[in-house]
Amino acid sequence: MEPKYEYASELNMYQANYMRNSKAIGVLWAVFTLCFAIINVVVFIQPHWLGDTKESRGTGHFGLWQYCHLIQDGQDVTCQGRLDDFSSIPSAAFRAATVFVGLSVVMVLLCICCMLLFFVFHSSTVFHICGWMQVFCGRLQQRTAGKAALGEQSLPDPEHFLVQGQRPKTVSPPASNRDK
Repeated sequence: MEPKYEYASELNMYQANYMRNSKAIGVLWAVFTLCFAIINVVVFIQPHWLGDTKESRGTGHFGLWQYCHLIQDGQDVTCQGRLDDFSSIPSAAFRAATVFVGLSVVMVLLCICCMLLFFVFHSSTVFHICGWMQVFCGRLQQRTAGKAALGEQSLPDPEHFLVQGQRPKTVSPPASNRDK
């Protein structure tokens, strides 16, 4: 069986394969970059996404820039930290993490815009530009993880917010689970 296309040289065959594969890799890269951007934006915008468990010292939940806890009888939730008031974010570590995630969001959105450069420049040039932008986003995310870990240790003690030294209510399992 003869090959489908005749190439003048082996170099032309490699070039044709490279061009076909670079377009597929570019599309795949754009899809993964879009997924990364969605995750980044959700992390930045979501006020709180980590919560308490039954084994927690106190009750509450926190995110990148907001910390919430239950007070008194567990009916009222008090939240501290707003994205539009930077000084209200609970700790310096979380303020730094918020800045890093914000920069990462801006950088990954710029990277998505740079994907339009595939129509103007060679694919290798666009891959280099977007690749370095995503490396920078990754470094910002690494720093965010480190700052958030430091910030979690500096969150206020839930007992600090209790009125007149009342202990938070503990949640007991339903009666049907205790009998088993």
